Amino acid sequence: MRITSDVASIPVEKLTHYLLQFRPRNDKSRLLARIGFSTSAPQLLEAALLRHAAEADAVLDEQDVYGDRFVISGKLVGPIGDLSIHSIWIRKGGESTFHFVTLIPVKEKR
Repeated sequence: MRITSDVASIPVEKLTHYLLQFRPRNDKSRLLARIGFSTSAPQLLEAALLRHAAEADAVLDEQDVYGDRFVISGKLVGPIGDLSIHSIWIRKGGESTFHFVTLIPVKEKR
């Protein structure tokens, strides 16, 4: 299954106050900055995440009282590079909308 932009939801606050904001633990902002994303243009990250979701299969990972969680693995393409990630999405019970939860960088093999 593919998660397309017509059924995907990514709140701008998730981008600007979470992914693109430096955090002492589990920081993703530095990795995202390396491939060209910043708080000055969060719409670029939103578009890249939507493209990532539409281009790879969403695999059901877990079901619980909150809904169905899906994982999408692939490249997140930025303005100056790309990053292998797993993006996590949830479809709450009874809804057709998929809500973006987070992204997890894939550790490179050495």
